[in-house]
Amino acid sequence: MNITSMLVGITIMGIAAPQIAQMSLQPFIAQKTAQNFGVAEAAAVTFAAQYEGGEEEPTAAGICIPTDLDNRSWQVTCTEGDGRFIAKVTRAFRLMTEGTEDSGQSDNYSDKARPYWLTTPKNHSSTECPETDQWGTKRTNRQNHETFGNDAWGRGFACIPQAAWNPERYFASHPDNWIYDINNWEGWGPHPDY
Repeated sequence: MNITSMLVGITIMGIAAPQIAQMSLQPFIAQKTAQNFGVAEAAAVTFAAQYEGGEEEPTAAGICIPTDLDNRSWQVTCTEGDGRFIAKVTRAFRLMTEGTEDSGQSDNYSDKARPYWLTTPKNHSSTECPETDQWGTKRTNRQNHETFGNDAWGRGFACIPQAAWNPERYFASHPDNWIYDINNWEGWGPHPDY
């Protein structure tokens, strides 16, 4: 081996060594960050579940700090680790909403309105939503749009949810599992669990 080859080899090793060392450390850095993220995620989910739908306001505990977002909505940020291994996770949750004053009509279900993540479509077709799309929100209502026109969501007439296909299914369903409000569907009366 001549001196030129040796000098070139040493130069290349000198340039490449820091990158090789950094590459060999990356899996360990990622593993430690992932461990911290797992701890922070578990803490945030546990904290949110503890207060979700409850009446008492949350207080800081351990690695988690709650923040009031108004209207009985909160978020919690849990932080685990330090330095380059820090992991922060934020989750939102809502306390029990304050009820309206009693109007003297305890059977009036409209006083007990529940929040749902979709608004009830204004137009429904005469078809039942399929088993694989029980509320029509996956694909069925988009297909109906191509045939029937627009509904409240800008899609076709919505199929009838399986929970509202007949009175037996309606009363066997539970409002906590509804995607949108079907209370008093077809005049069948207010749902007892609404």
